[in-house]
Amino acid sequence: MEVDRTDGRTPNQLRPLACSGRILHRAHGSASWSQGDTKVLAAVYGPKAGTKKNENPEKACIEVIWKPKTGQIGKPEREFEMILKRTLQSICILTVNPNTTTSVIVQVVHDDGALLPCAINAACAALVDAGIPMKHLAVAICCCLAESGYVILDPTKLEEQKMKAFVYLVFPNSILSVLPEVSSPMKGEPMEHGIITSVTHGAMSVDDYFLCLERGRAASAKLSDFLRRSLQSKVPGAGNPPFHTTLIPSRLLSSSVKPFLGDLQQLAMQIGVSKTIKNTLGNWNINRTWNRPFTSHSKRYSPKYNVFLDHPLSIDINRLVLGGLLMKYENEGYSKIGIMPRYGDADSIEWFDVEPNCTFHILNCFEDGDEVVVWGVELLNQSFQDQS
Repeated sequence: MEVDRTDGRTPNQLRPLACSGRILHRAHGSASWSQGDTKVLAAVYGPKAGTKKNENPEKACIEVIWKPKTGQIGKPEREFEMILKRTLQSICILTVNPNTTTSVIVQVVHDDGALLPCAINAACAALVDAGIPMKHLAVAICCCLAESGYVILDPTKLEEQKMKAFVYLVFPNSILSVLPEVSSPMKGEPMEHGIITSVTHGAMSVDDYFLCLERGRAASAKLSDFLRRSLQSKVPGAGNPPFHTTLIPSRLLSSSVKPFLGDLQQLAMQIGVSKTIKNTLGNWNINRTWNRPFTSHSKRYSPKYNVFLDHPLSIDINRLVLGGLLMKYENEGYSKIGIMPRYGDADSIEWFDVEPNCTFHILNCFEDGDEVVVWGVELLNQSFQDQS
């Protein structure tokens, strides 16, 4: 049946999409998402220490705060908070940072239909920007059912009011999932064929619901592709990285993020990277061949980045057998600091040349605006000469 829409779109045509990240400087992650005239901002704060209300020694907690464009929050907004919270909990890896709370603030800028799907898409992009470990991306869409039985996608506010019923659908996209395939809850069927959230308003038959499900799943492929392209264009390492490193002498520090103590293989498991990337990190084959055996054992990570050290303190068992030193500081050597996005691959790491030194321990690393700041204990060449 031919459908006349006020904006001239076809029944399956989406409104123009727009997504921007890192729009709020004080948030750990932020994003805006708009579909036509509907626009939502999302900000992520955390992980931070959990409160007594949200205390859980085994899992992290996600809290959602919905802020309407005007007025006080009401019953519909409370419902949106609950739906959004359950959706985000299902796509986040909650075991990585137990007993912490991550707050997601959703600010409605303008509502012209399909508000909840727009908010879910914005929140998903903000979580990625904040470096929150996620099982997979998720995209949401609204499908409307008219009195005549036809289905339209991504309705405006006026179209929603005229429809017999509508349904909000959230679909996973696990093509690049960091979880092993055996952990998929659906046996014999790809996860992208499943559904995360379904919320209906109004009455519709089972056949009409499955028709909406079919149309929504087909449109979710376009949304997933757009979301991935939007996120990939903002990944550091694709061009000049928007940060630099700083190495300063040690001092008394306090950090809101508990430092990780362990080897790189354990670090890769803790931050939830894929098996391929984990093996790459475990073999120290990041983006070049290591031409010396070095002794760096301290690695740290900020909410968005991993920090690696390469310094000229070598360890050589053959040298010891021949009567030399097991550990030796190479006077003519070089020192580098490597920065890699939390879920980056071998091509995303960026190396920064620093004054030759040996840094046994990184005391803290954090993000300050567009910079990654590294605090550590710096021993220069003279320190080793005095000890020898």
